[in-house]
Amino acid sequence: MVIKLLLLIILVICNLEDLNVPKTVFLFADSAIEPIPRELFNDEIIRKFALKKNKKPSEILLDSTYHHKPMKKLSNYKKRGRPDIIHFCLLNLVGSTFVLNNLTEIEIYVHTIDNKIIEIKPYTRLPKNINRFKGLIVQLFKQKKIETDGNILLRVLENENLESVLNSIDPNNRFLFSSKGYEMDLEKVFEKNNAMDLAFIIGAFPHGNFSQQINCLTKNMASIFPESLNAWIVLNKIIFFRELTLK
Repeated sequence: MVIKLLLLIILVICNLEDLNVPKTVFLFADSAIEPIPRELFNDEIIRKFALKKNKKPSEILLDSTYHHKPMKKLSNYKKRGRPDIIHFCLLNLVGSTFVLNNLTEIEIYVHTIDNKIIEIKPYTRLPKNINRFKGLIVQLFKQKKIETDGNILLRVLENENLESVLNSIDPNNRFLFSSKGYEMDLEKVFEKNNAMDLAFIIGAFPHGNFSQQINCLTKNMASIFPESLNAWIVLNKIIFFRELTLK
């Protein structure tokens, strides 16, 4: 009886500790992942590629590895067609000890270059193979959600916008990371805000600038290095110092 009581007390204490863990929201902004746009459907390279895959162009993700030449017909093409960036970021994030130890206090959103918003549950195990990942995202765009055993893993938020998904986070506690921002000491800032709910906005595109709607989400544009860094490098630094300062 005493042992059972002690176990119950430990469980209650653990649950109380969990309640004290602040929320962390990750938003990958302007992510370079989208289906092949309609204006490229009749391009010869696109048609041949789709025929080879035995798919419609709308069932294929735009990828500069294969579609670089036709992509030049698109506006802002240098910012598009890099699904590998968000794939690598998500693998790093959902596989991190920070996320695995704080599943109930993590929210993950992917905002795409064509203005879709995807929610990814932190317990989701994503395919490590890029082609399988791309296939999963095409399926998601078609079905609007991916679930297993009744649990939703990924879903397209059709009735949400960027402000609504960040609504629970005070604008002063949102950080947009850019080499054009003010110099930020992650450890000091995170230590100061270690009891606060925070949102981190990271660009998941190869070149260019954030769209205006992303810039409007916060006035806190922060830089951790004077030059542009790969998105996953920025992400991993955020993960490390957020986890470190929450302990």
